[in-house]
Amino acid sequence: MVSFAAMMLMIIYLFGVPLKGSFAGLAIGTLLMVSATTALGLFDFLLRALPARHFRHRHHHHDSRAKPIPALSTRVHQRKAAR
Repeated sequence: MVSFAAMMLMIIYLFGVPLKGSFAGLAIGTLLMVSATTALGLFDFLLRALPARHFRHRHHHHDSRAKPIPALSTRVHQRKAAR
């Protein structure tokens, strides 16, 4: 909100652009927008970070390495044998 206030002061006094409408409405709308984007960023962080860390420790007992696809592996071995 500090950057919003600084920007509004610059717009009005430095550039001479008049403010039409309610300053309170503009401030409330800005506060809602900043709050919503902050909440979405925090929500995104929690969805990406916390479950991954939780599942990494919980399901550590199984082998998570990539396994070859049998049909593709057979074709590669057949090509090598034909050479």
